[in-house]
Amino acid sequence: MRKVIHMILGGEVLLIAVLAVIVVAAVVYGLARPRVPVACPPSPDALRRVLETVLDDVYVDRIGDIMVVKTKALFFTYTMRIRCSQQTYQLSWPWPWAVALLLLVPQLAWLAVVLLLWMLYKAHQLERAVAQAGRELATP
Repeated sequence: MRKVIHMILGGEVLLIAVLAVIVVAAVVYGLARPRVPVACPPSPDALRRVLETVLDDVYVDRIGDIMVVKTKALFFTYTMRIRCSQQTYQLSWPWPWAVALLLLVPQLAWLAVVLLLWMLYKAHQLERAVAQAGRELATP
């Protein structure tokens, strides 16, 4: 059976299919994870100072009810928009780059999977850091 599948699909196509399933599973897990409420800090500068101890190249700004947190890892930008009145957030991270690498350069499929998992880790690190900083700054 394995020889038949290998003959029909070829080695590269089967490898890309398996890696594509892993990539899709990681992206779905990263996007569908339950979100916890995030306390909105009183000052963007205080949040920036706390986040700079954990993250690199942090930018924090408040626009009305929304607080925007941006950080960079390598040359990828991660953005978190916190709606303070509802204590909800929206996270944007560059997962399409890893998927594009997987689809456009099949020889680097393993690199694409590693890149995707690293991006997912960095996005989760941003979520944890903002949640922790919000709790620390909100308590008197």
